[in-house]
Amino acid sequence: MLDSISWRLLGKAQQHADHPRRAFVHALLDIYERFGVYVGGELLFSELIKEWPASNFRRADLETALDDALEWGLVSLADGEAGPAVVLRGTEVPMDPGLTLAQRIREVAADRGLRIQRAKLANRQPWNGVERRKLHQPPAS
Repeated sequence: MLDSISWRLLGKAQQHADHPRRAFVHALLDIYERFGVYVGGELLFSELIKEWPASNFRRADLETALDDALEWGLVSLADGEAGPAVVLRGTEVPMDPGLTLAQRIREVAADRGLRIQRAKLANRQPWNGVERRKLHQPPAS
């Protein structure tokens, strides 16, 4: 769910028409994070529909989030045994090419600030969609 801090962070990054749409995509990525799905993993479309109300956005906004995430290459569609699924392909929301350099820097900072803020609230490390497993090292003999 995007709280007031998240809205302020995103609002400082962008003042143009895509601002709410980026918030929708961040809410979609938040669902993947809650389920512990990393890049390459998938969620059933039915699960996304069930979880979307927790974002406090309208049902139609899920369609907008999926359309944008598909266009930006963050997700892809798959047809699984249990029904249609949405595969997570990335977590970096792309920059609008029409932005100035300063606006792009603010946008990146807002995205990272949003992840850090959410992680602090949950007492964990910021999620970037890539599982951080430590490789097993055999004990030195």
